[in-house]
Amino acid sequence: MKNTTKERNIIDEILRTEVNLLIYPFFSLSERRSKKKRIEFKNIVTRDQKEIEVKWIILPNAEYGIPGQFDKKIFLAIQKIIDNLEKPISNPIKIGSLNSLLNQIGIANCENNYNKIRLSLKKLKSTTIDSEGTFYNKGKKQFIFGDTFSLYDRIIWKGEQMPNGSISDATYVYLSSKLIENINANYVKPIDFNYYNSLKLPIAIRLYELLGVKFYAIIKKSLKYIKMSYETLCDLMPAKQYIYISDIKKQILPSLEKLKSTGFLSNFKIENENGKVYVYFYPGPRAL
Repeated sequence: MKNTTKERNIIDEILRTEVNLLIYPFFSLSERRSKKKRIEFKNIVTRDQKEIEVKWIILPNAEYGIPGQFDKKIFLAIQKIIDNLEKPISNPIKIGSLNSLLNQIGIANCENNYNKIRLSLKKLKSTTIDSEGTFYNKGKKQFIFGDTFSLYDRIIWKGEQMPNGSISDATYVYLSSKLIENINANYVKPIDFNYYNSLKLPIAIRLYELLGVKFYAIIKKSLKYIKMSYETLCDLMPAKQYIYISDIKKQILPSLEKLKSTGFLSNFKIENENGKVYVYFYPGPRAL
């Protein structure tokens, strides 16, 4: 039985994205910061009754810099293509023409944007992830230690030779084996793509990604809120860390209020506790 138009629209609003890439930072929140040398998140966790330090490090290509918000749009457009494929998926992934990607993200087809999207794909391919106990492989049920890998292993442009000797009729990407394994193991989190795009503010969007995963865990445990240090929050976004609470509120309040007014948060608090700032997040009806 074919889907009705309404059913197709509902399906199109949902995008399933790999969970590690929602939890940990990969993209700069600002294009102006795209030349940053690296993104690094560190944490102390308890596993098997032992405390260990884990790290998530994003190492950019020296020429291209850290992927920014435009690159994130391209990544999500490709994720949408992947999400519509039958599982299990396998390489190579046909992403179509560069013009079709521009149409997906609502940007005009012109020579400048055409070159911009080629550069974006090169940046995504050449940026590497260094996982020290952070990237979780669901199929193997283990965290990846001491491994460096990219989102994409290879790009074949339209008109280039395919591995079988034929000439490609479109642009293809080869996903990393780790990404393919997790997608096929259904280690993905659905996001409401229309709501995602309506948020506009980069910090609000990033919080929606991050908290969507973390709320799932506390709801299962019947907990009422997430408490996170401001320092950890900045590392996970990633964002500049301010010292004074007045500056902190100026930085994140607009995004918190946006998430509350649209029902993702029911409430939030920013508290200074013994000289350290914490943010409390209470899930709203949209999160529940």
